Amino acid sequence: MFTDFFCLMKKIFTISTIFAIAAFVSQCSQSESNTANQTTQDREAPKMYERSELAALMHEVHDLSAIWKEELENGQPLTPVPDWVSNMLTADATSPDELAAGPFEALAHEYIRNLEKLIDAEEGGRVDAFNTSIQTCISCHKIYCNGPIPKIEKLRL
Repeated sequence: MFTDFFCLMKKIFTISTIFAIAAFVSQCSQSESNTANQTTQDREAPKMYERSELAALMHEVHDLSAIWKEELENGQPLTPVPDWVSNMLTADATSPDELAAGPFEALAHEYIRNLEKLIDAEEGGRVDAFNTSIQTCISCHKIYCNGPIPKIEKLRL
């Protein structure tokens, strides 16, 4: 079990590192192309997008779901649900007032329950349980943040 968790964390770290390098290279490329058109006095510090705590957590949940999808496709045992998933209930959001006014907390609890059902499901019911958890994500994103829906839909089996 510890080795599964270590393997999961290694995969998440690797994916995060790749994204960080890609973002850095992209930013450097943009800076180099802009240098020819600007004098050093005209340059402004680049404004980097900073994810909220909840947005960063959602990206990690997506990566975890991608791992589960791969495990299901390969008939492997599923990685346990990490404790940090429940942090979605308390993480700082980009628009906290918007979340407070709607059903976010209920949907987050439903998602966590669906993950528990996925891990506890018999072999024949794991795909349906996984797809139910993905549908819970989509249902929430239809209310709060539509952007990631196409990416989330690709997780379905």
